[in-house]
Amino acid sequence: MQTRRQFIKTAALALPAMSLASILLSSCSKSEIIAPKKKLKVGIIGAGISGLETAKILFDQKQFEIELLEASDNIGGRINLSESVFGSYNIEMGADSSYGDQNKWYNMLRTAQTFETNSKSPSSFYLNGSALTLNELNKDSDYLKLLNSTQDISAYSGSNEVSVAQYIESKNIPERVKFIFENRTEEKIGTSIERASIALNSSESLSKIDANMFHISGNNSQDILYREYGSILPYVKNNTAISSIDYTGSKVKVRDQNQVLREYDFVVLTVPVSILKLQSNEINSIQFSPSLPESKIAAMNKIGMDGAVKIAIKTNRKFWHEDSKSIYTKGKIGKYEVVSEDPANNSYILTATVMGAYAENELYSMRESEIMTLIQNEWAMYIGTSASDSLVSCHVKNWSKEPFIKGAFSYHKLGGEAETRKELAKSVNSKIFFAGEACNTNKNSGTVHGAIETASVVCKEIIALAV
Repeated sequence: MQTRRQFIKTAALALPAMSLASILLSSCSKSEIIAPKKKLKVGIIGAGISGLETAKILFDQKQFEIELLEASDNIGGRINLSESVFGSYNIEMGADSSYGDQNKWYNMLRTAQTFETNSKSPSSFYLNGSALTLNELNKDSDYLKLLNSTQDISAYSGSNEVSVAQYIESKNIPERVKFIFENRTEEKIGTSIERASIALNSSESLSKIDANMFHISGNNSQDILYREYGSILPYVKNNTAISSIDYTGSKVKVRDQNQVLREYDFVVLTVPVSILKLQSNEINSIQFSPSLPESKIAAMNKIGMDGAVKIAIKTNRKFWHEDSKSIYTKGKIGKYEVVSEDPANNSYILTATVMGAYAENELYSMRESEIMTLIQNEWAMYIGTSASDSLVSCHVKNWSKEPFIKGAFSYHKLGGEAETRKELAKSVNSKIFFAGEACNTNKNSGTVHGAIETASVVCKEIIALAV
């Protein structure tokens, strides 16, 4: 007489058209049948890099059903490509760089062409009518004093109430070179030096002042994202802005602005902290029921995310030194990156990013033509008419006006606390999870790879709960 195991083996060989699963089930009594485990449903709010990474990790686990609810009509969040700028150029108007080469974002960028820069890369500096290379600047006594006075910035351990601006003032840096340090600093902290705590940002963003950066120069960011996250793009629901999240019951109920209600076992919020902080009477705010814990709300309010404007500039001649990667001036728009040089067609592309008070109070309301006139006037004043006359056109991306982003990236405000990001990253009731660069507790806030790291942390927690 055949044993049960022998019967299954024989039947499987004799009846190849029959599924093995049906044979197994037909050979079992009803009490022996084990229903397949139902997939847990995860709603991911935001299809920026942390949302995409979260979705991919959970999708690859095969035990989750995922949906990405993205408010805009695109993916990538603050990674943003503007196509056909100035007629034929694709220009990265958002995050386009990796800090260092030991992270996933760098590995993704390796599929594209990149170029490397750091604080020691060849640059052109315009000081009081003189154009200096970095080698020449390194012989300038004022600049050497600046370097010596600020070399301890990443180790600063004073009061959380002291701003970066106050720190600089205390160092008595010569006025003629102070703008160099200010430009280098503000691009790392994401705001004006008057707004950020030197103590709390010193070990995070300010520790990256001398870091090697790898910039996209060939393939574009959209190609990179589509190649890496192609498997989960069918699960992205664009133009789906969220209005409320109710986590009172066993399921999390998410309602979008079109009044469509969805239910999930877990929800991962990857929207920028600027959106999380919106009040109930503000457009695109998300209402929570019950309200988020007071400790989390307090943490949000200690983190800043200020206005930002990125400008692409086209010139018809090169006025900077050979091999320069950056151009520094004393203007309100003080630092420019050299993106491309095409001397055969008399076409040169630069970009500049302004963050903080000047972006919010001045550039926010200016038209492209007005910003172009501003740049021309500053170049005429600080570089010369040969530079100002070379300006052909500009293209502006005002991140402050992006309705579902509203700024640059996060930083520690004055009076904050060292544990703020940990509190911001904590899950709520093992149902609501938070990811994104502002939630990075590994000193990589304000970076693309920092946002990716938070996705991994959140997924580990969700997978552990699902076991």
